[in-house]
Order: sequence, then C-alpha cells, then structure tokens
Amino acid sequence: MESEERDTSPKTEVKVRKVLRNAKGQYLKGSLSPSPGRPPLGQTSLDQLLRAIVRVENKKNKKLLDHYIERAFKSDPVLCSLMKKLLPDLQSISQLNFDVQMNDTAAANIRKKLQERYKHSGTEEQSQ
Repeated sequence: MESEERDTSPKTEVKVRKVLRNAKGQYLKGSLSPSPGRPPLGQTSLDQLLRAIVRVENKKNKKLLDHYIERAFKSDPVLCSLMKKLLPDLQSISQLNFDVQMNDTAAANIRKKLQERYKHSGTEEQSQ
C-alpha cells in the first residue's frame, strides 16, 4: 500500500514524500515518515522564545519580569492578570473537599505537638 503525503512546511517548494504502509496502516521499515519528527535540541519554539527574551532584556537592560511588575503598578488589568496567575481562585478553593475524619484524641495529639514545637522555637529565638 503506497500513499503520497505533502510536506507543508513554509518553504517555497513543495516536496512529495513516498510513505509506505502495510495493511494495518503502519509504516514499513525504511519508509519516510510524513513529518521530520521532533526538532533538534535548541530549535523548539520555546527555545526561540527564551533566546528572544534574553536578547531584548540585554538590549533594554531590564528583565521581563521587572517590566511586567512595573506595568502591573500602572495598569489595573495587568495587575488583575498577574494576581490571577499568583493567587488561587476562591471558587476553585471552595470546591475542594476537606472532609477529613479525625477523632478528638488525634486532634489533641497534633495540637500538643504543635504547642511543644512552638515552645522550643520561641526559646531558641530568645536565646539568640
């Protein structure tokens, strides 16, 4: 079974590749795959974005995050988008299920351990 698939990369010429498949539709050994596969290390879109960010940061002599924070102080919509990334949404917190079954003895033991820890940390701070 032989089919032809076109390479639709943004080049000016169109390449036609011969793709050989068996009756199950699997590629035959030695056949070309329709896509070249994963891009080489350092050539992904994320790599290109990171290089562009570093290039502009060096050109402007300012970090992108610093610029973003400065914009958040000047613009409420920018501040809101920043806060949405940093703080959890109250609706999503309210949907969490905190139904934990704990008897009174276990709760008392935890409280006692926390009080002991607090006592020890308080004495260390005072001695410093």
